[in-house]
Amino acid sequence: MQAALERHDQIIESLTGQHHGCVVKPHGEVDSRFCVFSRATDAVAAAAGIQQALQEEPWPTPTPLKVRLALHTGEADLRDGDYFGSAINRCARLRAVAYGGQTLLSLATYDLVREALGPDVDARDLGEHRLKDLSTPERIYQLMSPGLLGDFPSLVPQAVTSAMGVLNTAGRPPLQLLTRFLASKKTLLLLDNCEHLVAACADLTDRLLKACPRLQILATIREGLRLAVETTWPVPSLSMPSLVDGKLGTSGLSAPEQYESIKLFVERAKAVEPAFELTEKNVESVAQLCHRLDGIPLAIELAAGCTRVLRAEQLLDRVQDRFRLLTGGSRTPLPRQQTLRALVDWSYDLLSEEERLLFVRLSGFAGGWTLEAAEAVCADDGNGGMIGGEGPAHPLRSDNILDLLGHLVEKSMVVAETASDGTGRYRLLETLRHYGQERLATDGAANDALRARHLKYFLRLAEEPALGMRGPDHAKWSDRLELDHDNLRAGLKWGKAPDAPRDRVELALHLAGTLYIPSLRRGFSREARKHLESLLAHCSAQQPTRTRARALFAVGSLAMWQDRDDVAANFDREMQGSEPGLLGD
Repeated sequence: MQAALERHDQIIESLTGQHHGCVVKPHGEVDSRFCVFSRATDAVAAAAGIQQALQEEPWPTPTPLKVRLALHTGEADLRDGDYFGSAINRCARLRAVAYGGQTLLSLATYDLVREALGPDVDARDLGEHRLKDLSTPERIYQLMSPGLLGDFPSLVPQAVTSAMGVLNTAGRPPLQLLTRFLASKKTLLLLDNCEHLVAACADLTDRLLKACPRLQILATIREGLRLAVETTWPVPSLSMPSLVDGKLGTSGLSAPEQYESIKLFVERAKAVEPAFELTEKNVESVAQLCHRLDGIPLAIELAAGCTRVLRAEQLLDRVQDRFRLLTGGSRTPLPRQQTLRALVDWSYDLLSEEERLLFVRLSGFAGGWTLEAAEAVCADDGNGGMIGGEGPAHPLRSDNILDLLGHLVEKSMVVAETASDGTGRYRLLETLRHYGQERLATDGAANDALRARHLKYFLRLAEEPALGMRGPDHAKWSDRLELDHDNLRAGLKWGKAPDAPRDRVELALHLAGTLYIPSLRRGFSREARKHLESLLAHCSAQQPTRTRARALFAVGSLAMWQDRDDVAANFDREMQGSEPGLLGD
């Protein structure tokens, strides 16, 4: 510990000096330092640098040192090389409520530096709090910077006492003060946006409910607090009209604003463009837009804000790149609520490392998946070995997938539902799927390895239904394939990408050939033939294989079914030129 404290002092003294500050002697505390700066911006830069250096330091102690920092600006008296005055006391009281690794700013300091904060530095408003022995409350901000700890059980009881206007004149602990204040009152307490302070909010809720029999608490949070007395009420996306082949049905056309998502879009669009009206010409575009945005209120509000420069039809064309398009939010909400990307970034950053890894890999599925599919495709200990070469620092094991998937469902990152055949399935909202795919695409090797597993898994999955559809129970097998129609289509699309290597094309060609009977039965013969022709053109005929021979037979059969005997004859001639036995039974 002695060595650690010496290194602690060196880091603080060095970075204080680099930012034009002066280290004053400790005020009776051997493990603290008191530093003075002539500019508040220098103090903030030094604090951020100190926390970063302390976090990166290889400490000789069993656990790393975590230091509380507080910054306050005010007048002070200098006597005999030391500073005195109320500003010093207020700074010390501010530091006393911080957590290890946390840096707090007073309102006086924040007002001086807020316009000078860099693009990657921010200050989170923690509200007003009454500090020990001080007569006036202090508005507190937390310094936020990349690489630093950001979430602490920060002052939750103090925040509630402050919001309720409960004065702490006797210097009691905030929780004790709250308990005395609420014990006999019939009160509804709202804890809004608790996801970054789950443990602290759960502890406060549990203690208050036990001590205050007439108290009820409503917490808005993306996962449960996991208390015995808790009732969870899922909040679904806004209601949307059903679309048939991408078009709005007649019932939706008669009263489109009965749907919450469309109603919200129209209200917000009129707020920015008073001339906006929902018409027969744009109603289908608005309905499709709300579908593409999964009925997410923030996404719909941001899209509606674009109507000042884009028509609904133009918005629909551009929404594929939703994270760039939807950036025009209000400046008054919290930063994470100003853009769609910031909102999703916020949720993603709150996940554990393993949860993030699984979430990104799940974005490779299209239209949903089963637990078995997630275990086969996403785990690092499957038949495909590690995903992306050496794999992550903490590989995903198949026996952990169920628990991690449950966590993602609890945190509203994954939707759990029951399929028509009674099986449990999961899916991502399209907005979250696009976000995950963006992150997955940044690692080319991991992306390719995951998609190869995906294609192999759904090839195996399709073989039994494809065979079963040749018999009398074809309806049952058709329904099973329908559940993974989007995954099968995604596998075929990936297999015929322009840069696809031969082995990938062969796998996709095998899948396309396997699906030709189901495609006929289910009315997808035109699409199936298009996939087969594209993959056959992609895969050289110089080395005939059984997969290619069966694909030639399939595409020829589909062409004949479509009364294109001329096309069928071309494929038949190539098939006849294959080696005997390639086609099999």
